[in-house]
Amino acid sequence: EKASASIIASGGPNGSLYTEARGYIHAISDNVFVPLAAMLLTFFFCWQMISVMQESNRLNNITPENILMILLKLCICLLVVSKSWDIVSGFFDIGSWAAERVQAVFSFSDVSASITPSDLGLIDYTEADGAAVIAGGIFRCIAAGMLTMFATIAIMCLGLFIRFKVYLWIYEWLIFAAGSPIPLSTFINKEWGQMGTNYLRKMLALSFNGVFMLLCMTTYAVIANKLFTSGNVTSILGSVMAMLATCLLISKVGSISESIFNAH
Repeated sequence: EKASASIIASGGPNGSLYTEARGYIHAISDNVFVPLAAMLLTFFFCWQMISVMQESNRLNNITPENILMILLKLCICLLVVSKSWDIVSGFFDIGSWAAERVQAVFSFSDVSASITPSDLGLIDYTEADGAAVIAGGIFRCIAAGMLTMFATIAIMCLGLFIRFKVYLWIYEWLIFAAGSPIPLSTFINKEWGQMGTNYLRKMLALSFNGVFMLLCMTTYAVIANKLFTSGNVTSILGSVMAMLATCLLISKVGSISESIFNAH
């Protein structure tokens, strides 16, 4: 879990593969989607001029201010399209900054088991040498050992699941970021302008997926720490159930983030 938290806070998987993948997606965005966005922007600009002419009374209502406003919006959209990768990367940097702050809170949570013989019912035989007490203590010890081993395996599976979700989240963000010039080119058009707004909300929600993953992991770390330190069999079973609930919650992080930012 600590390793997964470091991956989230650092803004993605470490290593040259992620850097090369991000550079490749950036190049695809600049060389494929930016020209497509420029063609869409040209279409929207022509459509805007046609709409202005249709609304005017034989071109008598067209003033230089109207033409200047349309050209100004066109220049702003061209600038936004050319800087689309930097814009969505800025969203991701904000999410990474928030994840680093959450990791500072997460770093203090160390899940450690502190099970003593008395917690398992293994009291000193000089105090109670009854066969029933000794047998009950041995049974509790075996049950606790099996649950501890199962909990360890479950936590390892949780770590693999979290790592898989982090990689999936990073790849999804890269794919969405590649097509950023197309929705950002729609701001000049009234009918299509909502498309760019929804896209920005979606990218903001994606950028904060790591933050909400860390919140889930932090909550589980605190709960598991309290349960493990209590040391009895019921608490160990409760920590396993908390782990399963954490897996379910992490799988719903995307929908939670989209609901918070009203993304579609």
